[in-house]
Amino acid sequence: MKQECQDSAKKFERCYNRYALNSSKKFHIRHILFLTLFVIIVMISFERKFFVLAPPYAVTAYLVTMDPKGKYSKTENIAFSYLLVIFTTEILHFLLGFSYIPLLINVIVISIFISYTKYAHPPALALTIFSYIIHSAIPFIIASISVLAIIVIFKLILDMLEKKGVI
Repeated sequence: MKQECQDSAKKFERCYNRYALNSSKKFHIRHILFLTLFVIIVMISFERKFFVLAPPYAVTAYLVTMDPKGKYSKTENIAFSYLLVIFTTEILHFLLGFSYIPLLINVIVISIFISYTKYAHPPALALTIFSYIIHSAIPFIIASISVLAIIVIFKLILDMLEKKGVI
């Protein structure tokens, strides 16, 4: 009986060590994927001269790669939240111009949206604020939608790799 317990303990330790090593490799792969996605975001932001887009999208990239099953990493949450930010920003800029009033209205609208709907994605609040720092309608829309599309595609690829057990 004592030998059986020792064998079980050794078996558990062997399995645990294999699991820990496997988890560590997956963590490193995820981190490399995050850095890759971050570089793409910075390149698009730089090319469009919208570095201000990088912070909220970098947080999204981190959530998507490092916490893919988290509440804030769902593809529909990311897409709906950011698309609403882009839409409300442009509508408010058109109707009210560039001042603190449309910024406050926009932050209130987005915070209510991410708080009271199932589409919670807090980094969208950052994009709301950054969209008022430097704004040029068409480049902002193109850069934002480009980065958003890349993140969504990356998320779909990550989900596929996770189902196959690669990450």
